[in-house]
Amino acid sequence: MTGLCLAVASGDSVPDDYTNVVIDNCDAPMQELWHMAATGEILHASSGHCLDEDTNTDHGGNNDHQVELFTCIHVKWQRWGIHGDNTIVNRDTKRCLDIQ
Repeated sequence: MTGLCLAVASGDSVPDDYTNVVIDNCDAPMQELWHMAATGEILHASSGHCLDEDTNTDHGGNNDHQVELFTCIHVKWQRWGIHGDNTIVNRDTKRCLDIQ
């Protein structure tokens, strides 16, 4: 455990699509509160946007699998699973959510 939080890199309550997520001190609840949907999406609480692993190369995307905030469009790369050891894994790519 790091004692740090996954946070949206924006002070807006409804950040724009493609807003980066960062690891930060746990001191900004609006940017750091997330919910896990039954379908596997990790939702940013104040915006309702999904944690999204950028794997789409069709439209010039793919920023080396970095995660970002994006409107929930119910695609496979927006679905995550939490394993018994508390590892968060993207259900599409099988990559772990990790700190760079």
